[in-house]
Amino acid sequence: QGSAVVSMPRIGMRDVVREYNFWVIVLTFSFLFCSMSATLTHMIPRLVHLGHSLVDAAGVMSLCAGLGVFGKLGFGWIADRLPVRRVVVMVTILQLTGQILMFTSDHFAVFSAGAAIFGLGVGGVVPMQGAIVGATFGRERFGAILGLMRPAMFPIQIIGVPFAGWVYDVYQSYEPAFQVFLALYI
Repeated sequence: QGSAVVSMPRIGMRDVVREYNFWVIVLTFSFLFCSMSATLTHMIPRLVHLGHSLVDAAGVMSLCAGLGVFGKLGFGWIADRLPVRRVVVMVTILQLTGQILMFTSDHFAVFSAGAAIFGLGVGGVVPMQGAIVGATFGRERFGAILGLMRPAMFPIQIIGVPFAGWVYDVYQSYEPAFQVFLALYI
């Protein structure tokens, strides 16, 4: 005789919102998306501001985006083999390392290396969010919980792009904005 599959009771959405882990995941990924979107949006203007050509800046952005594809595939594969929390930390460290290299150097090669490392980390964020939601809450309510996270993340997530633009307009430099983003990673 076969064994019966026992399903876990469905967790109510009100219970999810009261869950500490829900808010840790929301804040973690809100900060990541906030910093990522601002960096990606302002990468080309930052490079042009540093004196590089628009063509070279676009090439760096393409490098970042291309490695993002490998990050999505690679970190999806890695998350199936390692604890998801560890992989989220790896993705965050890659983004932080890339940000530090882009922030601390005006040299084109160093900035490009930073953008490449950052791109790998950027690619890993979306599969890691899904993986950590699945590992934390199970697959029974995966779609509903991930959907509930989006509006909770929205206020923090969207502020990075206009914040960086405002900082540049006021200070004629992206430096203060990206110091804030470095702090968010930490």
